[in-house]
Order: sequence, then C-alpha cells, then structure tokens
Amino acid sequence: MYSCPISHLVMPVDLGAVSGRFQPFHLGHLEYVLEAHKRCRSLVIGIRNPDPFSAVSHPLDVRKSGPSANPFTFYERMLMIEQSLSARRIPKDSFHIVPFPMGAPWRTKYYVPKSAVLFAATFEDWSEAKTTILRRQGYRVFVFRTGGLHDRPVSGSDIRRRMREGRPWEYLVPAPVARVIRATSVYRRIWRSSLKDRSPRTFPSSSWPDSPFGSK
Repeated sequence: MYSCPISHLVMPVDLGAVSGRFQPFHLGHLEYVLEAHKRCRSLVIGIRNPDPFSAVSHPLDVRKSGPSANPFTFYERMLMIEQSLSARRIPKDSFHIVPFPMGAPWRTKYYVPKSAVLFAATFEDWSEAKTTILRRQGYRVFVFRTGGLHDRPVSGSDIRRRMREGRPWEYLVPAPVARVIRATSVYRRIWRSSLKDRSPRTFPSSSWPDSPFGSK
C-alpha cells in the first residue's frame, strides 16, 4: 500500500523511524540507521524486545525471541547506539531511542507517532511479515533494501555465536559497541542463557496479534 523504494523520496521526511533488536548493534545496523537518518529531519530508533517480558515469538521468528538471542538489556543497547552515532558525529538532538514492542504492535503508537515514516530493510520472510504488521497499524513503510539472508553483511546471531566459541567478533561491530560489551557481564549471560533457553510465548501464524481488540 505505502511501500516504495526509498530512492523515490525526493525530500527528507520530517520524522522517520527504524527498529531492530540490536543484539548487539553491529556494522550492518549502523549502515541501516545512517541511511535512514539521511532521509529524515528527526529519527526515532526503536529497540525491539526491550525486556524479556515483551518478547513474543512469531512463527517466522521463533529463534530470535528466547533468552540466548537477547542477552543485552535495553539500556546496554541504548548505550551502543548512542555512542556509535556520536562517534560518527550525528547530533544527539536529531535522533531519539525508544522501546519498540513488536510483540504487541498495537502499542507501537505510544512510542512512535503514526506520522513517522518507517524505514524497513528486508532480508527474510520475517522482515516481510513485520512490514505487513506495521502497515496494518497505519504506518507508512518504505523498503529500501531487499534480498535474501545471504546478502546480509553481518548478523547478531553470528556475533553471539563467536562470543560463545571464543572467536573474534570485535571487527563486526562499531568500536564503541565493543567497549560497551567489554564493560558488561554479557559473556556469562550468553553462556547461561544458551544452557537454559526456553521457548517464549508463541502465537500461531493465523492469530498473530495486530491488536487484542481487533484491527484499529
């Protein structure tokens, strides 16, 4: 309905938005955020799964909602993003970081105004599903990068796997992110969560909740 290549946006929009789990915030995420930032006067950066209680699994995204896939807290991810953008000299008053409850999409309007244009990057079926869910909530969604998983430059799951296995990972994230991670107890968290990972709340694909009260 509203989807079109981002190149068709001639003028910067007043308010744009992006979202991601950012577990952790890596170089691919930084590229995504910077591309969106170029195309709006103010950018809202939504952090999905802001806490363990808001993680609801979609059938196309089951593995990304458990504890082992979400070791970093909202605050730690906020620091990663703030410091990474500061290192790129992005003015702090040009972006805002908020929770983004993708598991309860009817609540997104309380964090991201409906006037915002949501910039989406699609890599997989779950990305397409997210776009559809957000359109149903009344947002304009502009897709500016498409392709399969093989086109993704780096993934958070690979970084977390490298951490568990003791392999190099620092070169896959902005330098400020590596500093934030070293200052946390995330290694212990990743190890423990991989042992006791449990299935999060899951909705069947036919009943994935756009709203608990029906369509808005």
